[in-house]
Amino acid sequence: MKIKVMTLKFNPETGQFDDDALTIFQEETTVNQFDSHFFTVNGVSFLSFVITYDSFQQKTQILKRRDIEKKEIEELTPEESELFEKLKAVRKEKAFALGLPVYVLATNADILKVMKHRCVTMETLKNDAGFGKKKVSNIGKEFIDIMKNQVGRGQEPKDAG
Repeated sequence: MKIKVMTLKFNPETGQFDDDALTIFQEETTVNQFDSHFFTVNGVSFLSFVITYDSFQQKTQILKRRDIEKKEIEELTPEESELFEKLKAVRKEKAFALGLPVYVLATNADILKVMKHRCVTMETLKNDAGFGKKKVSNIGKEFIDIMKNQVGRGQEPKDAG
């Protein structure tokens, strides 16, 4: 049995903990037990895990999140690709206006979630696409306007409840 300690930092921009390393570790190992501990240092929140595990599983190929995202983008239909580009363009405009990097407003993965869940309300942005308050206030209205227009062109909206 092996032990590993992982600490995740809270990202106030996304409203979530940056859990990529934990997700990959969990996919690569057989976890026996874990304990979690929440703490704050100088106003920054952290979540720490003490994990006991046996060994690394043999995986033929572990795709990184970017590889999966790239594949999803390549597999978009022409109509979906057009919508993706519209959402990216409005994100770029808004980021420039706010003086922020585009990924702070929404990552490409976030845009794909908005499209997948056909988000046409603030509730679906929050509940289905995982947008926090900051993202909703920064780019939510613009994304919803584009998505509503797309729904008007034939795509059915996702039910909010």
